[in-house]
Amino acid sequence: MILPMDSLSTMNSDLQSLLQLSRAQTNQFSRSKLPQLLSEYKDVTRLTQNDPRINEGAHLQHDLETTTITNNRVVLPKCARLLSKLPDNKGGKNESGNFIWHQCTWGIQWSDFEFIDAATKAGHPRSFIKSLPTELQKTIEDLTNDSDQEVVCRRAEWARYWLQRRLQLEKLEKELHNTMDEAAQRVAKDKKILLFEEMLRHAGYSDMNVVSIVRDGVPLVGQVQQSGHFAKTYKPAAISVEYLEQHAADLRGAILSGVCSSGDKECDSFVYDETLKELERGWLSGPHELSELPHNAVISRRFALWQKTKYRCIDDYSGSLVNATCTIDETPFLHTIDIASALLSSWMQSSQRAGTPLDIVGRSYDLKAAYRQLFIEKSNRPFSYISIHNPHKDKADIFGGIALPFGSVQSVYSFLRVAHSLWFLGTTQLTLPWTFFYDDFLCFSKVSLAGNTHHAATLLFKLLGWNIAEEGSKAADFAHCLHCLGVTFDLSGTLEKW
Repeated sequence: MILPMDSLSTMNSDLQSLLQLSRAQTNQFSRSKLPQLLSEYKDVTRLTQNDPRINEGAHLQHDLETTTITNNRVVLPKCARLLSKLPDNKGGKNESGNFIWHQCTWGIQWSDFEFIDAATKAGHPRSFIKSLPTELQKTIEDLTNDSDQEVVCRRAEWARYWLQRRLQLEKLEKELHNTMDEAAQRVAKDKKILLFEEMLRHAGYSDMNVVSIVRDGVPLVGQVQQSGHFAKTYKPAAISVEYLEQHAADLRGAILSGVCSSGDKECDSFVYDETLKELERGWLSGPHELSELPHNAVISRRFALWQKTKYRCIDDYSGSLVNATCTIDETPFLHTIDIASALLSSWMQSSQRAGTPLDIVGRSYDLKAAYRQLFIEKSNRPFSYISIHNPHKDKADIFGGIALPFGSVQSVYSFLRVAHSLWFLGTTQLTLPWTFFYDDFLCFSKVSLAGNTHHAATLLFKLLGWNIAEEGSKAADFAHCLHCLGVTFDLSGTLEKW
């Protein structure tokens, strides 16, 4: 194999060691089948400090007093673990050629008694692994104790109020959209951002920063913003954003040299045609010449994977090292089949205790091109370029990303925060017994309320400007038998128990 010039072969060798460190760190934090009950560390501290002169993964043998770049004195306790150490370019190098300052992440250990106390408060796993979110428990109570008329009236009152607020905020919404750059406006043109913010505040939602995802866009590099309601974890970045920018030119050469035909004409044509469709919809810009790109531009390769009955485009932000700059502090909680089953079981048990017959139906609501309904933060667009093989000219074409890409770590975490907020609004404000798994919202209803439940769910999405599938297999009506998340739910026997 002969690597072309201006490719990865010209990069500093320390990049490979950083990537190896990343893989080693990732293995230490691999996910188990059960959720992590307590975080591994009592606290995680990030400092820009002078070189601690120990290796990543090592523990302090004694208290360490250190100086930060802001001239603060910090004492790190004995047994603290150095999780990551990246050179900071701002402070320059010493006479030996080593960086003076380093961006260090320290894991502060629990004491024995602190850990026991926290574990006792967490409780036994059996008591909560299959439990429902409190919002769904409240929804089940309301649906069990309230009449259909009360549920319908409550939903209608909510709809009247927010339809009126949408009209009242229309002028301000336009003014807000006009502050966005033209590319972002095309992606977010339907979003009612002020209405979204007001709804969340009215509902008492804890993660109000989620509004900035819709309003300001999503970054692609750096620290992943925390929501505050997902479980704590820690996955350090393998490289800094500055390091990525320094080697952007080398990476561009390496990626472009590898862009070629997949060997499957149908696959190549699909990727090319799909990219042009995204260009027409305003999700991409270009095509661009390499000379047009900013000096820190990073290019990721786009390819297609076969999924069941069709191809799907994937943007490889791992291969371009964009994902390697992301530090993750939370593990998003998705509503898997367990949560949907627990919801149904709890609802049926509650109904049985109340002595009220229950006939349940279900359906799913699917957000169309879900990630593409959000946009990339403007300052992060230099990291969003993708390259595809042009089968008509047998060369690599370059496009700039505008809408959120599929394949970015930041895309996943940001979208899941938005999806959780939509689920929260539907559950707490419209008494919807539903769950969410990425862009699929699995909703259940009494047969007697099915029509009203459908109107309530679709109204929520449309009020806020979210496009959902309204025809085809992903828009089937409420039924006793439904297929979702890879399984079939058969609800035909719920009424027979009575």
